[in-house]
Amino acid sequence: MECGGSCCSLYLKIHIINTKGSSKVTLTITQGKSPGRQYTFDSRTTCIIGRSKDCNLQLPDDEDYRTISRYHCLLDINPLAIRVRDFGSRNGTYVNGQKIGQRQQNQTPEEGVKLEFTEYDLQDGDEIQLSNTVFLVSIETELKSLYIPELISKTIKNNYQNQAPTRQGPNLLEHIKRILGLAKAFDFAGLSGQSLTGIKAGTPVLMCRQQLLNYKYVQPEVDVWAAAACLYVMLSGRYPRNFTGSDQFLAVLQNDPVPIRQRDASIPKRLAEVIDLALVEKPEIYFKSANEFKQALLNLF
Repeated sequence: MECGGSCCSLYLKIHIINTKGSSKVTLTITQGKSPGRQYTFDSRTTCIIGRSKDCNLQLPDDEDYRTISRYHCLLDINPLAIRVRDFGSRNGTYVNGQKIGQRQQNQTPEEGVKLEFTEYDLQDGDEIQLSNTVFLVSIETELKSLYIPELISKTIKNNYQNQAPTRQGPNLLEHIKRILGLAKAFDFAGLSGQSLTGIKAGTPVLMCRQQLLNYKYVQPEVDVWAAAACLYVMLSGRYPRNFTGSDQFLAVLQNDPVPIRQRDASIPKRLAEVIDLALVEKPEIYFKSANEFKQALLNLF
């Protein structure tokens, strides 16, 4: 076959046989009150470290840990990748002895909430230090079988006009992912080695606390909460929470939804009561199903 311009392509005959593997991130306390204690994550999640009872990785709220903030730092985990950022803590978060975030000593916790620090990508063997507690990061993966028996060269037209020829071949893994439509599955399986597109576990302004604190185990009721939040925005033109600081995720933890009639007093009282109920999230979400929320709205008429 003749072709114009530079020509280069590959014909792939692919068999993937028994592709099984596992990836996990483990945090091990190496210094502090509980040396040797481990926390293992084997799927996509967010993790907040601090003294608050809301934190996924809660440290004791006692004198030994007073130098650690209630919400100290946030981990974004997608094995094989893990990132960390400070939450405007009083005494700072350190990676391998280097400070990556801390509010000023003269700033209050409320002022610290308004700060936003850069996320820091962690590698296997890195250390995260919160005051006198140190976590060792361990990243492990196992890919048992990815079998590609045939890689047959073919001449197929490629449009590389105005590009100098290159000796670097295509990224075969990316081609395989596109051909098989597995790009998203690879990411969720942790085989990409990168965080998912968009590093957050949802849209903070329409997120309930449960979705942030228990990302791996959230129930369908979080979608009911989000639907109520959307209705809130449509009726009032405002988000349910006040997002006064630059860190929206911390605002989800610290700020309760504002009763909708405080946003717009013209909203009918009975409708407002149902919407406010739908946005209850402490100690748990009020409406457990979309049908419950729907029926509560229909009962208004």
